[in-house]
Amino acid sequence: MSQLAWGLIRADAISVSSEQKSGSRWEFTEVPIAKPASDFVPGSIQVRPDMRQIAFVAYRHGKSVVVVNELEGKPYDEVSLGTPIWSPDGNHLAYLAVQQQRFLLVRDGVEGPPFDKTLIENLLLFSPNSQHLAYGKATAGTQSIVVDGQEEQAYEGIIQHSLIFSPDSTKWAYLAVHHGKQCLVVNGVEQKNYDGVVGETTKFSPDSKHLAYAAGRAGRQFLVLDGEEGKEYDFIGDGTTTFSADSKHLAYVASRGKRLLAVIDGREGKEYERIAHGSLLVSADGHHVAYVVMRAGSQSVVLDGVEGKAYEAIGAGSCRFSPNGKRLAYVAVEGTRKIAVIDNRESEPYNSLLVGTPIFSSDSKRVAFVGERVFKYVAVVDGTESKAYFAVNGLAFSPDGKHVAFNASKGARFVLVVDGSETQQAYDGFLQGTTTVFDTARSVRAVGFRGAGLYRVEARLVDD
Repeated sequence: MSQLAWGLIRADAISVSSEQKSGSRWEFTEVPIAKPASDFVPGSIQVRPDMRQIAFVAYRHGKSVVVVNELEGKPYDEVSLGTPIWSPDGNHLAYLAVQQQRFLLVRDGVEGPPFDKTLIENLLLFSPNSQHLAYGKATAGTQSIVVDGQEEQAYEGIIQHSLIFSPDSTKWAYLAVHHGKQCLVVNGVEQKNYDGVVGETTKFSPDSKHLAYAAGRAGRQFLVLDGEEGKEYDFIGDGTTTFSADSKHLAYVASRGKRLLAVIDGREGKEYERIAHGSLLVSADGHHVAYVVMRAGSQSVVLDGVEGKAYEAIGAGSCRFSPNGKRLAYVAVEGTRKIAVIDNRESEPYNSLLVGTPIFSSDSKRVAFVGERVFKYVAVVDGTESKAYFAVNGLAFSPDGKHVAFNASKGARFVLVVDGSETQQAYDGFLQGTTTVFDTARSVRAVGFRGAGLYRVEARLVDD
């Protein structure tokens, strides 16, 4: 994307229709967003969630400015890496700027008070409802968190990447260093001090009513749930704390000596040599638990305490439950073959399967993945392969599960594909993280780039 040059494109939308073999007709529309100038900062492009505006950092006469489409902000000595960022609802834009060796938070073009330096690189966080903004700062040897302009108590340190909001946006929490100990701080209130708190174990439940994290004392670790300490273990797995979607169940991985075990609602599972990091899953209804266990030369998925078929390997991060919790899919590896295992049934073998797949439709009735054979990729939906392409990315189901979209490479050019219908306009590529987003069951969008321009690519179902 370094060939893009920033500026504004003014042009009318281009609309074309395409009909798939089943009779559904999709109308594709291309709407110019913007084009960059030659002095934009690589990696700074941020597309608003609705894909109607774009923000980026550009250099102007030795200064850095944030540009939203054609509108330039105030010049600063520097704009921090990882910013600007859009709020989840797309109505706010924030970034950290440096002016005369001091930092400023700029939100919607309004500067906050200056401070000595950012506490953690890339620490700038909107709440899920977009109403709150938090960041870390460091002044005179202390570190603190600022929420909505209100600075909380200063501490000896704030643990990196520990700041989180609850899903309902009413609570925030982070880990602080206090008198040589560590404590969790929730909405400005200190919790109990411990010898240490395990890095990425702090989690709010989906209903925001519960808070869990792992802490340590005298060489032992335990999970703390709503202030109550659980059973002690040799350690608690970093990043393994997992709530069910209904917030009624909690699971994590712990160790006893050299053996690992899953703990679900306080009940211990079987001990294993290894449990794959990040593999612990709880179904949405809380009725099922799955994780990957590893032995010398083989790996298998454990579902509700029962070990499945052993394979050479299980694809990292590939295990997923269907939304209703009744189905399980993952990628298995046998030699050079990759296999999608869905409800214990194996697919045809492929040379590779795209990371992030298989995926389920929201009604759990359909499943899809991307497979590759001899450098040609296909989207496989309910066992049926699509047309072959040089690449397939951004695979997604519509909210009602009836339609499938992805972007695909036809050599040097890319197209958006919906139910087998392709855009007539081709693109040099699609921006990462913006590909194939269904707004409704009948509309999908993406951001493509071609030459010097960025385009909002939309598809709407005309006939079904």
